[in-house]
Amino acid sequence: MDSLRARPVPARYDQPFWDGLRSRRLLLPYCADCAAFRYPPAPRCPRCLSSPVSWRECAGSGTLWSWATVHRPFAPGLGVPYTVVQVELDAQPGLLLDSTLAAADGLPLRLGMPVTAVYVDDPRGFTVHAFRPAGGAS
Repeated sequence: MDSLRARPVPARYDQPFWDGLRSRRLLLPYCADCAAFRYPPAPRCPRCLSSPVSWRECAGSGTLWSWATVHRPFAPGLGVPYTVVQVELDAQPGLLLDSTLAAADGLPLRLGMPVTAVYVDDPRGFTVHAFRPAGGAS
């Protein structure tokens, strides 16, 4: 996780997401009208187009849905290789969260592998989430 990453620019509708990461909590918008989490954060629910939202904490556990390992940087300063993952969160089946792989501890990745969220502090003052195989070292 030593690679330089793009600095997030929080918007009015996703500031709680970034604040949650800073406090090492995975906060996602929740639509009370259709009783569902929604990701990515957006001004309206993609299911019912409702705008009221509350922010609820998710445990950050899930299963590996897909992944791709990047071997060539798409911008100067990006460290390679790194693995981009898509995780289905246990909090809501069908909800996919895009992230990166923090560490696999030498384990081969496999579909359906249980994973858990970890939080990575960037030296420029922001925090992002990543995932590692459940039970592995952070």
